[in-house]
Amino acid sequence: MIVRWPGIIPAGTVCHTPWWYADFRPTIDEIIGNSMPTDCDGISILPLLYGNVEQLDSRYYERIFYWEGYTYGFEQAVRWKNWKAVRKISAESGETSFELYDLASDLAEKNNLATNYSKLVEKLRHQMISNRTDSPFWPIQFH
Repeated sequence: MIVRWPGIIPAGTVCHTPWWYADFRPTIDEIIGNSMPTDCDGISILPLLYGNVEQLDSRYYERIFYWEGYTYGFEQAVRWKNWKAVRKISAESGETSFELYDLASDLAEKNNLATNYSKLVEKLRHQMISNRTDSPFWPIQFH
């Protein structure tokens, strides 16, 4: 996201702390003085905008980012701390694959570490299952 806020955020500032679209509403609500929404998965990232990473809500550090897509079948991904896990189910064959990357040392996601971290793979696989909500609009036709 690109943010321009003269007098608050110095021009050219780059922040590498991850956040996602669900954080936008709580952040804007805090900026304009509205109460924080209780029905939202996001948290306010206002401290990031002020350059105060250490003042982030404590939930920030343990939360898991989850998303899914349907480009080449069904794909799920989670990010937890520096880890990113991807599960792919082929629409053609139903074959499932699982990938795990350490983004602290492999931003290009070239080195799949899934076979080296079986306990972490299980934890993140469980997160994929528990974070997904079945929907008639986005059904999984294959398993």
